[in-house]
Amino acid sequence: MFYNTTRKLVYGLITAGILLILYWFGQFLSPHGFNAPDNMIALKVYVIPLLGTIVSSIGFILLRLISELEDESLSIREELIQLRKLAENNLKDKHYNG
Repeated sequence: MFYNTTRKLVYGLITAGILLILYWFGQFLSPHGFNAPDNMIALKVYVIPLLGTIVSSIGFILLRLISELEDESLSIREELIQLRKLAENNLKDKHYNG
């Protein structure tokens, strides 16, 4: 449950970064270009694609970490199940042997 919700949030983060980059390409390729005051040109030309790249990169890193945590928790759960079975068998042996 936790991993599914977190994974959906990370997908949203990746999508937001990609949309920022696509917005930048749309502005760059539009016939009007970057129609903005001079102090805003740097924001549109440099900051928006950089921000989009950073946001999507963070999203991909978080997605990788979530996958590793999920795999680790599954292996721990399997080990706990094996330990429980071993303990039950040990209790049965003690009960039957006296």
